[in-house]
Amino acid sequence: MTVVIIGAGPAGLSTAWHLQQLGHTDLVVLEKQPHVGGLAASCSPEPGWCVDIGGHVVFSDRPGYMALVRELTELRELERRAHVHLAGALARYPLQLHLGDLPDELEQTCLAGLERRPPRPRAGSLEDWLVDSFGDERGCFIPERPAGARGPELARVFLLPYNRKLWQVDLHAMSTGWIKGRIAPVPRDPGSRVAWGPNRRFAYPVEGGVGAIWRSLAGRLGNDVFTRCPVGAVRWKDREVETPTGPRGYDWLVSTMPLRELVASLSLAPPRSVQSAAAGLKCTRLVVTAVGLRGSEPHLDAHWVYFPEPSFPFYRATVLSRYSHAMAPPGHLLLLAESSLPPDGIARRSPSIDEVVEGLLRSPLARHLGPKDVVFTWQHHEDGGYPIPTRDRDTRLDAIHPWLESQQILSIGRFGSWRYEAGNMDHAELMGQEAARRVTGG
Repeated sequence: MTVVIIGAGPAGLSTAWHLQQLGHTDLVVLEKQPHVGGLAASCSPEPGWCVDIGGHVVFSDRPGYMALVRELTELRELERRAHVHLAGALARYPLQLHLGDLPDELEQTCLAGLERRPPRPRAGSLEDWLVDSFGDERGCFIPERPAGARGPELARVFLLPYNRKLWQVDLHAMSTGWIKGRIAPVPRDPGSRVAWGPNRRFAYPVEGGVGAIWRSLAGRLGNDVFTRCPVGAVRWKDREVETPTGPRGYDWLVSTMPLRELVASLSLAPPRSVQSAAAGLKCTRLVVTAVGLRGSEPHLDAHWVYFPEPSFPFYRATVLSRYSHAMAPPGHLLLLAESSLPPDGIARRSPSIDEVVEGLLRSPLARHLGPKDVVFTWQHHEDGGYPIPTRDRDTRLDAIHPWLESQQILSIGRFGSWRYEAGNMDHAELMGQEAARRVTGG
């Protein structure tokens, strides 16, 4: 039985690894890029600097995954220190569990809104859920707002603007089934707990960035991984794929390419229901900007900071050199800013490197430095940042995945599954494990 795997990111490499562990060796991994890792790759644009393509850390509640990663590379163990920048102040993340960090007046209005929450939030849309979970629609009196306007303060100042900045779509069009484990709830006693989230403790490679994990795994697969090998048409009737060196046959195809692209690549058109379902899937686009500075690390004890305010052209900034000192030359600081752009078809200008640098120098992460201290910049654009969990997403996926499986095609990974809530590296490794078992009948 021959298995062809499209994509050498975490899901594709994990599929190949688990197939080999099951004793199956008739497989090949085809990667269009010159490197492995997919969205979890790292690169060195200039000597001494190592940059991740997005913000990634290692964490999981699955001991098997953590054992595998520790076998692949040396890790540094860290305890999360994250903050939210809001109204000129900094509060620990999750903000909704650290309202005491806010200025007194803002804290009190947020608490007043929480007291008016309905017993159960509406689950129809993300917008409704956020408003109901962090202050009801009646809200509370906010003197500084025009005409004594009222609003659900915590949702108004943080949860709504941050999610609009991240997702770049109308939040009424987004579902809520993905929220568990992604947005911290507020307990009925807001001071009852402060530790939350699966990544409150995490690990990070000592050297080579997060991509070191996947380069190591690819190395164990030997000659089964081919880079610079894009897949053209998928001839599902003949069970073969087009490659630059000719067609490759398969018994099972495991694809990690974006689901929309996979459906579009099918040489014979699939059922119209599958085509129309795939055409309606939406995702954000990602802009990653790395800025290296000469000087000390910020006084702020943080690994990353969230920026809901529109005056900053990024939604999150990470101190990569605090994950590992090997990410930057000695005596230097490396920051990574992530910005979202809306789905294809919606025009919006990408932030320039200069705009990102200016925002970082205004932020608590680099305000102790100046423009003359900037010694390295790099920017990367990805057509896919996050799959957007729209309210019709699950219906669309239910029309696509079963038909693909009936043709001996599995579509996995962040964009292969098109599930944001299953988009972490440990999710990708688990999907690879499950795919290997599926194709071998295990």
